[in-house]
Amino acid sequence: MKTKNLLLLQKITFILIIFQLCTSCMYAEPFGIRGNGVKATEKREVGNFSRLDVSAGFEVILTHGSQPEVVIEADDNLMRTIITKVEGKKLNIYVKGSVSPRSPMKAYITFVNLSEIELSGAVKLHSPELLDFDRLLLDLSGASAIEMETRIDALKADVSGASLMNLKGSANKADLECSGASNVKMVDFQVENMNLDLSGASSAEVWVTQNLKVDASGASKARYKGDPRITVDTSGASSVKKVD
Repeated sequence: MKTKNLLLLQKITFILIIFQLCTSCMYAEPFGIRGNGVKATEKREVGNFSRLDVSAGFEVILTHGSQPEVVIEADDNLMRTIITKVEGKKLNIYVKGSVSPRSPMKAYITFVNLSEIELSGAVKLHSPELLDFDRLLLDLSGASAIEMETRIDALKADVSGASLMNLKGSANKADLECSGASNVKMVDFQVENMNLDLSGASSAEVWVTQNLKVDASGASKARYKGDPRITVDTSGASSVKKVD
């Protein structure tokens, strides 16, 4: 009899535990912390930085200035989840945990000197002004995008996933590596010497005046304007064509 009662008690306890778990799942927030729709603006204290790493779906508005500055715009109740910190001269901006914002998350960033920009997780970066760089390294992944007008001495870019790089301006030298379904639009960005490496279903439209070296594979496509000396190595269904 005692054994039957013990088994019955164990069954009831088990059922209660399952019920509590199901109830918790039913009322848990499926997308993390949901934004409350109350837009807030917060200035963050940051030290000097020369590299930038942003993730988690931010819109980044980039400007040049005499002092570094970061201003975050987002739902009021999500501010505590947004991390901005400088480590080893790199400014990192990301979200801690899972969130579901109702207001767009924006980061207004002012830099003094910048040599590297890394964007991941559907981050969109643009600038309202012409930006000058000596050397710039760009790393775009996870459907991120960058659109700006700039003058650069030497550009190196790695564009992957479904990312987009749209540049206007000029550079003396550019080394570009594009993979996945990435897209590069640089027909209004004049480059003297360029190395272009395309793979997957990536595509690039470029403007080169002196020397162009293209290595294309998969189903990638390269389109170029200008009259450079060109070296081409293609494989698969890739193609390289000159356009007006």
